[in-house]
Amino acid sequence: MKQFIDYGFGGTYLRILEEGLVAVNDSFSLLDRPKSTLTVAQLFELAFSKNKNPNLVRIAAESTAIAPDKRSYFKRYLE
Repeated sequence: MKQFIDYGFGGTYLRILEEGLVAVNDSFSLLDRPKSTLTVAQLFELAFSKNKNPNLVRIAAESTAIAPDKRSYFKRYLE
């Protein structure tokens, strides 16, 4: 984990809506793109930075693209 944090980019993440098998040549469709959310890089930086940007914290705390437990984590910084 330290290498990911030091590098500053955690990779690509997808939200799984339905479990199942994925085979070669299967396609994926973007079903929804929230209007106000963060990139993976911004979220990663926000999660591990000591000085958190209040505007980015607010977006993370309110974004439905982010898991509820992670939103709760960011909401604590708004209090």
